[in-house]
Amino acid sequence: MSLNDKKSRMLIMPYGMYCNYDLFLDVGYSHFPEEPKFIFFIGPSYNYCTSELLTFNPQEFAKIEDYAHFDRAFLEKFRLKRNLQFEDMEFEREELLFPHIKYLRKHRKDFKCFPLFFHNVERGVIKSIIEEYWGECLFVILTTMSIGMCYNDARRADEFHAEEIEYNEARHLTFMDLSAYKILPDLFEFNKANNFAFRRIALQNSGDVSNNMASTTGYGAWYLDEHVK
Repeated sequence: MSLNDKKSRMLIMPYGMYCNYDLFLDVGYSHFPEEPKFIFFIGPSYNYCTSELLTFNPQEFAKIEDYAHFDRAFLEKFRLKRNLQFEDMEFEREELLFPHIKYLRKHRKDFKCFPLFFHNVERGVIKSIIEEYWGECLFVILTTMSIGMCYNDARRADEFHAEEIEYNEARHLTFMDLSAYKILPDLFEFNKANNFAFRRIALQNSGDVSNNMASTTGYGAWYLDEHVK
């Protein structure tokens, strides 16, 4: 079975600017099965806030065509159940999600999306959400890799942390190493309990697509292998 043939219900995907999304989207989303139709987007909130988890205000994203696939009824039910706060969208957030939404709209029929962003989320919260909706939903974990490092140092750091992710053992990470670092322990506990592991799709650096090699951002993508022997 080739890499592209393996189906997976969870992906780690890039979430940022100066990223060659063509490198990731085709291969990444080819791992998703046709069912279920509902997709969670889970990623870090780049706003300073006190809430653990945030969802988009439906009155805001209802105005934007690219968010037509967001399930407002599910969002409201989920928000009330977990007492979540709404976050008004900002231009940056819209821009970062658009590549994913536009790709799925072109290549996938009848899907529904739900955006969930975290700040100082407590350990176990994301794991509980994944366990509750596993089998009913697909999951996309959005993250950057290294931030603000020169190109060569960033590539070395991203390779090191990528290998940690693949062994379910990443330690001592900060936001500058991997922006979704706060939920990695939840993902790894879920993987170990089910004998799952992340398999790499690709690593990339913003220096590959821009002229700035002094301060770069790393990106990576993985699919969740549910058939580890």
